[in-house]
Amino acid sequence: MQKRTFVSKVFQMSSVMLFLNISNICYNIYVSKMAGAHGIGMFHLVMSVYSLTVTFSVSGIGLTATRLISDMPLSIASKCADSVVKKCIKLISVPAGLVACVIFSASDYIATYFLGNIDCAICLKFLSATLLFTAFSSVITGYFTAFGKVSAISFSKLLSEILVWLSTLYFLNVFPKDKTYIAVIAALCIGVVSESLCLIILWRHSINPLYCKNSTDYKSILRLCTPIAVGSYLRTGLASAENLLIPAMLDSFGVLNPVAQYGIIKGMTLPILMFPHVFTGAFTSLIVPEIARRRSLGYKNGIKYISGLSVEYILKFGILVSGIFFKWHNFFGDKFFGITYAGKYLGFLFIFPVFYFCDSVVDSVLKGMDEQVTSLKINVIDSVCRVICTVVFIPMFGMA
Repeated sequence: MQKRTFVSKVFQMSSVMLFLNISNICYNIYVSKMAGAHGIGMFHLVMSVYSLTVTFSVSGIGLTATRLISDMPLSIASKCADSVVKKCIKLISVPAGLVACVIFSASDYIATYFLGNIDCAICLKFLSATLLFTAFSSVITGYFTAFGKVSAISFSKLLSEILVWLSTLYFLNVFPKDKTYIAVIAALCIGVVSESLCLIILWRHSINPLYCKNSTDYKSILRLCTPIAVGSYLRTGLASAENLLIPAMLDSFGVLNPVAQYGIIKGMTLPILMFPHVFTGAFTSLIVPEIARRRSLGYKNGIKYISGLSVEYILKFGILVSGIFFKWHNFFGDKFFGITYAGKYLGFLFIFPVFYFCDSVVDSVLKGMDEQVTSLKINVIDSVCRVICTVVFIPMFGMA
């Protein structure tokens, strides 16, 4: 992809992501006021379980589709990519369907013994029904990413966001005040299904009429997908354990209403910290096929150049963002949520964007270079350290 074209596509996707993240922050503010800190805490506890199920259902398949298509010469990829997509969908439908059945059947048990609230069972049942749709979306998004067709990805996400907003406004008037998190989950499910259906329609309309089968087999798909999936299993499993442990550890320290405190961090502080990712997310997703194509053509100097430049610029941007949060953390907390602690925690975590942005770029470069095993090792070490720190330090220092 030419430099001008690449920059144009990054700009297009960044613009859409900027809109979506502004919408997401407004959504979090609105839902936070409607549900309260406790409701937001319950929502994120349910979502921590859901993220684990999504990981076991679809991990690695989107990136695998992108890599397999990007490794082909463009003239062949335009004809044979559809074959890759169909094989990836068939393969991922098996674990996604199995996990959906397990979560649906065990929802009462999980809600009672892991989340401590039987009302969460209906949320898990809703979410389990979306897992196959999530799997299809992941594969087709990987297909569009490989060709740099950001308009299709952007349109589906915009449609999903609009429907989530409309559904939330409707459901919040239907569900009682103490069940607002169920309303939010139901709206989220509608967004997931609508995005998937939109992507499927756009994919079917984009298929090259000169369709051909290629030599990609299920073994090739598994070779790429397995290390990424295993890394995601371990990382998300440990992250879910961490999320479930935090309220319990806060309770052991003696924090009053630990779920509410957890909700302030996850539902208020982190969305603001993550907001600048709109300016880097498009770049990190599109850099994978770019690196993969250079690798397949043997352009080692090109890989070194684009990798070094990417890390340099992302570090400069991360330092700028961290400086802004350090200077105005109380302002953001007060203006967005009207809660002093949200700004206080934002000040504690001001350095987070530097490392997060750098990590995302390096991770994308490694995956583009077929180094997903290296990425797996690093991510597992990271997650294990976080769980250990959660168990050791929160009972000692509480929210600090």
